[in-house]
Amino acid sequence: MRGLRLLLAGNSGLDQVYLDESLPAAFQEDLAGIEGGIPELESSHAAYSVQGTVSGWQPTNPQRILRPRDRTGPDGTDVTVDACSSDGFEFRAHRPAELAALIGRAIEACPAH
Repeated sequence: MRGLRLLLAGNSGLDQVYLDESLPAAFQEDLAGIEGGIPELESSHAAYSVQGTVSGWQPTNPQRILRPRDRTGPDGTDVTVDACSSDGFEFRAHRPAELAALIGRAIEACPAH
């Protein structure tokens, strides 16, 4: 079985999430969709805009999956990742594409079985 174990740390605490081999690609797709919406948010008249994904909402399947969201404002873009019931882990001044690239590098580094 291949997958990624992500250790998340921030002021709100520590958490870890295991993504089996089917989930990293879905997480990267979520991040790509959020990244694609940033230009529209940047052109809006709102001081701050937030976008995310509903793919993490699975009331009949309580597995721990990641829910990314983006906050765009005059001071830049921040990415926050919720690990289901966590308070969220914020990556200030980073874009969703950067997190997607990091996940991609981690997948490439996994040894094939």
